[in-house]
Formats: sequence, structure tokens, C-alpha cells
Amino acid sequence: MKKLLCLLVALCLVGSVRADLVITNGDFEEGGLTANQNDVLSWFDSAGNSDNTGTDQWWSGSWYGPGVSPTGTSGVGFSAWNSPWIFQNIGVNDLGRTDLEVTLTIGSFTDAAQARDLEVLVEIYQPGSGFVPEEAVDIADSYTALDSFSITGTGLEAGDTVTDSGTLDLSGANATDAIYLRISNPKAIEDNSSDNQSWVGVDNVSIPSSVNVVAPVNDPSGTIPVPVTQTLEWNVVMDGIEYVDIYLADATEPNLSNDPGTKVLDYAPVATTTFTPSNLEYSTQYYWKVVMYKPDGNGGYMSGSGPVWSFLTVDEQPTIGVVEPVITVVEAGEPAIIKSIGVNVNDYQWYKVGDSAPLLNGDDYDGVTTDTLTVKNVQVTDEGYFYCVGTNSVGTASNEETGTGRVMVRRMVNHYKMDITSTDGKSVPNEVAGSPAMELVSDDEVVVGYPVLDTDVVDPVLGSSLNIVNLAENDPNGQYGQLPAGDINLADMTVSVWVKWTGTGSYQRIFDFGNSTSEYMYLATNVSNRMRFGITTVGGADEEDVLTSDAALSTDTWTFVTLTLSGDTGKLYVNGELEDTNTSMPIDPIDFKPANNYFGKSQWADPFFNGFIDDVKIYNYARTTEEVAHDYLDVIGGWVCNNEVDALPYDYNDDCEVNVADFAVFAATWLDSNRIYE
Repeated sequence: MKKLLCLLVALCLVGSVRADLVITNGDFEEGGLTANQNDVLSWFDSAGNSDNTGTDQWWSGSWYGPGVSPTGTSGVGFSAWNSPWIFQNIGVNDLGRTDLEVTLTIGSFTDAAQARDLEVLVEIYQPGSGFVPEEAVDIADSYTALDSFSITGTGLEAGDTVTDSGTLDLSGANATDAIYLRISNPKAIEDNSSDNQSWVGVDNVSIPSSVNVVAPVNDPSGTIPVPVTQTLEWNVVMDGIEYVDIYLADATEPNLSNDPGTKVLDYAPVATTTFTPSNLEYSTQYYWKVVMYKPDGNGGYMSGSGPVWSFLTVDEQPTIGVVEPVITVVEAGEPAIIKSIGVNVNDYQWYKVGDSAPLLNGDDYDGVTTDTLTVKNVQVTDEGYFYCVGTNSVGTASNEETGTGRVMVRRMVNHYKMDITSTDGKSVPNEVAGSPAMELVSDDEVVVGYPVLDTDVVDPVLGSSLNIVNLAENDPNGQYGQLPAGDINLADMTVSVWVKWTGTGSYQRIFDFGNSTSEYMYLATNVSNRMRFGITTVGGADEEDVLTSDAALSTDTWTFVTLTLSGDTGKLYVNGELEDTNTSMPIDPIDFKPANNYFGKSQWADPFFNGFIDDVKIYNYARTTEEVAHDYLDVIGGWVCNNEVDALPYDYNDDCEVNVADFAVFAATWLDSNRIYE
């Protein structure tokens, strides 16, 4: 026997609570194909194989693939030699229903050889209290149907389906005996042949509740994408309903058995016709039903359950993280690998800023539709900013405005020799191909004019210098140079400049790259009698990460000043020698992407710089101590001391060399002794 001799489905009679007529396992699909044979044990069939073997495989659809289900899963199969009928106990008509509407889908198996005319017969029986159903024993052999109707499909090709409904008259049924719903395949019974004209599939058998719970008007199909704040809504058509329960569960319990674990609204007054569940997950199928309670006139309640509806919550809006690393500098010819992690992203696509066409895998790129992009064989022409777009069924997210990644070849990116200006005298060209010019700026063109070239240089090899004349250093209208926004979007970097300061005021800037008085990095000539470099993203001298020299910048003297940033380490050099090191400088200019990149002017209302600058070089990496020294010596010659390493223990005269002079100092005391004897 299959499960129970008498199966009261959905809601059973308990005490004075009465239940409606309900189909159990009308979709034959719960649990997937491997479990289907257990699902259909709610039905009695003609095959009579209670051990789930042999021809019962028709129930799983394993012979004919997806069967007829509109959702692409298996339906029930009837044939001339197997299971030409099925029936089940659908409950007791104790709510006094006068008719029963039955809806189902019929269809052609996917391996059908030709268009076919199919038919199923739907009947209702009430055999009486003495009836005990058995396997392979047809209820129609001993009892007469109370009512019936047929559903047909003409010319159905392989995989075609027809969904239809009919109404069965219940006026002849009593309120005490079980009612049985029977579905049969007349052609299989009559022809008893293997002609596939008799092969038909049945699926999605359902009957509505007499309580008439009406599905939300915005959910006619029962399955729609909705926000995770979905409000469930229903209408009560039947008079006299006083209370309702709401059951809600995800795909782990699609049948919504009356388990307290799935009840989300308990015994609420009937005035409640909406409910907004909490803690819904994105991208999840949910099932829900309404159970109604109506007084039965005997001090108790009769209950009726509406059909099980479902809704699918939307995918969460995708997000796409910033590109990491934010800047990647590689040797020419090496690959650059950058990454952008997305959340709720189904599809990735990489782009290069300035080019609307998506990147393609090939000689130049790899991984263009993944979260990791490889820029192959990076050359200067490949440099630029890259961004990623992530999409799912809800929408699109891009980090083009919020988190691009820059790819560069390791090189000098700016070089201003200060040997020529533009014809209008308002810019100095960049000696690095493709790099921007330095704009020469005057806040008062008539009074102070523009910076001009001058023959005052540290060495003729440098040609001319740029003379920034701000004699009235505190005048708000001054001269300065400026680089375009984005030009200093670097992490590791070097800035070197020859400078001759002829000013007097504190905080005069050699350079200042920033956006405001909160975000900036600067090199000042004199702050408390020291040259000072500071960088911050929160503003204020006390919040700056700093480097200082032993003294202020010398006046009226050409000085070679170099700043390097590498990781968390900053270094300040004067005339090729290291003056200060700070290993706690985590801020890089690319962290705040400076737009106001000044030479000779401050983000603050500090005095303008007065003097000369020459041979400005900017690199996208940190020059080493040896390289900085050579940059200085290439102009001046001679030598500088590498005081970055440990001091020489026998360098008595501090000339960074142990030689004969140091040995003479040592030899002068050779064999001397300060011993005291008895």
C-alpha cells in the first residue's frame, strides 16, 4: 500500500477543525528525478509496483527525459502497457462544496515520433466508508463516478503541452466519506497497444480552495521577481472567515506542511490581508499559502487552505570593488595583473578609460571577462587607467568613477629642462614624449606677469632656469607653475629639482600637489629652520607625515633636492645625500589624486616662492640612494657620502673614506698604553 490507506492532504480533520479538499503531490516533482518515485506514493496506480522498481520508472520520467512539465521537469507518464490510470484521496467535503475545479497539464513526450491527438479523463468518486484502496485495483471497476470531464490535445508535437481545467459536480457527495480524484488515459485503456498515440504525460494537477484565497493581482503566474521587501497580499472571498494563518518557506519545504517552523503569521484577524515577511534572502524561491478559519456552528472552526503560491526574490544589486593595485608599475615588456572583486556579479567586463569598446582577449589582454585582468607585454602605449563593469539580472555596477587601476611602465614620466617656453610664454614643454607641459600661471598678468626663463643656472649643461618672481611674497597674486590634474596620480615616486631660493618667508613651496588644505603633499623651503616635506589626507601640520632636513634651504645657492616615496618609506635628499628617512608614511598621492599640482604655490594662503627652479624630473618609482647621488654628480661632479649605510669605524676625519690620513691618526698612537702596573 502507498503510505496511508486514507490520505487527508494539506489539512486533516482534527477535533472540530475541518479541512478543505486538497491535492497532494500534484506536480510529481518534489526532490528531483531521483526522488520522484517517492513523491507519487500519494497516488494509487495501475502498475502496482509498491517497491518503486520496474515499470514505476514511468513516474520518474527516466525513459522520456523532461516529460511534459512546462518548467522542464518530469511529469507523470501513461501508456498502453503501464499506468493507464491514477487516483488519490483528496479529503472529505465537510465544508459543503458544491463543485470542484481541477486544472492540469497534458503533453507529448519528447521522443514522440509524430504529432498526436491525446486525451485524459478526470473523474470524482465517493465510494463510501468501506472502501480500502489497493495497488493495481482500479476504483472505477467497482464504483460509479459522481462526475467527469475530459481534456484533449490535438496534433501535439514532441514536447508540446496543453493546460486546461474542468468542473466536477459535488452535489451528490456527502460530508463524511472520503472523495477520490481519478485521472486516466482512455486511449491506453481502450487500445491496450504500444502505439505512441496512447502515450501522454500529465503534470501540475491542482484544485482551488473553497475558501477562495485570491493570489495578488501583481502575481498572476505565481512566480515573479520581487524585492526582498515583498509584501504578500490576498483577498478573502468566502463570508464568515474570522482568522488566518500564513505559511512561508523556501525551496527546502515547497509543500508547506502545517509545521510551526514555517508559520509566519499566526491566527491573525481576517482584516489582515497583507503581510511583509522579514529576513528574505536575495535570489531565493519562496512558497506561501493562506489557511483560513471559519466558525463551524458547533463552537469550533473549520479551516481551508489556499493553493501554494511562489515568488522569486531578485538578485541583489551588484557591486564592484576598486581595482587593485590602484597603480601597477612594471618593467617594459612585463605583464601587469590587476583585480576587481565584485559582489553579486554574474558577468565581468574590463575596459580602458577613454575607449568605449570592451577589451578582448588576445595578444594584448587576458581575463577580460573575469575579475582579474592581465595586460600583456606592457609598453608605454599600453599605459592608462582600467576599470571593470559587473552585471547580474538586476543591474550593472562600474568602478570607472570610483576605483580605476593605473598601469604604467617603470620610467621617468616628467622632465622639465626649463630651456624653452611656448610662443605665448605660458608653458614649458615636457621632454618626455606624450607627457603634459607645465603651465606657467600668473594670478595677475598685468602686475606680476608670467615666470620667465633665466640664464642663472648651476651649470651651463643645464641651459637656462625658470625664474619665478614673487618679490612681494605675501601678495595673493603671484607667479607659479602648474601640472594638470591626474599627472601626480602615483604611488612610489621620485621628484627631483634644482632650486635657488631668493625668498625669506616660511612655508614657501618648492612644490605642492593636492586638492585642498586637507589633502596635499608639499616640499617647503623653511619651516622652523628646516626644509620640510609633508603629506596628509586630513589636513593640519600636526596630522602630516613629515621629512625634514638638518637646516632650511640655503638662500641664493643652487641646491639639488630629491624626494622619494616607496611603500611606507619616504626619503629626503639634499645635494645627493640622504637627510631624513621616515618608514611610517603610508599615504601616497594616488590615495587622494591631486588636481592642483603647483610649483611655487601652496594649497594654503602661504607666501609664494621667490627664486629659480630647473631640471624638474618626476619618476613613477623611487630612485635609490646611489641613483640620486649620480643624478647630483652628473651635474656637479666630485663625490657625496652615502650616509645611509653604517659609518666606517676607522674614518677618523669623516670624509667617508678610510685612507692614509686615517691610518696616520691611528699610527700616531701605535703601541701607546694607559696601563697601570704594580
